[in-house]
Amino acid sequence: MPGIQVTGSHGDDASQRGSGTVLALIVLMAAAVLLAGTAFAANLLGASSKATSAADMAALAAASARLEETDDFCIAARAVTDDYGARMTGCRPDGEDVIVTVSVSPGLRALPDVDRSARAGPRECA
Repeated sequence: MPGIQVTGSHGDDASQRGSGTVLALIVLMAAAVLLAGTAFAANLLGASSKATSAADMAALAAASARLEETDDFCIAARAVTDDYGARMTGCRPDGEDVIVTVSVSPGLRALPDVDRSARAGPRECA
């Protein structure tokens, strides 16, 4: 029918132009934030695992060297932490045990260093 004009929210309204672009940008930004958060969490988890392993192995090396009555047991611990790419921040005897503390940088400045301690020493067999 000539002369009838249909208007409304589904019409050719200029106020709706570009709204799809804005929505797409919002979705992309949300995806980027989620991806960055996942990357930060994975990096932190990897550094935590590395620090735990380094502390455990360094404490075992130090305890083993101490059982051999070596006064340089912390040197053995430092060699292990260096191999793991960790930084030894503490090594001290505690009775017959040795406590080693290490620090690992996650590699991102926005994340703090991860510190872990481990204790090792002789254990009597039952």
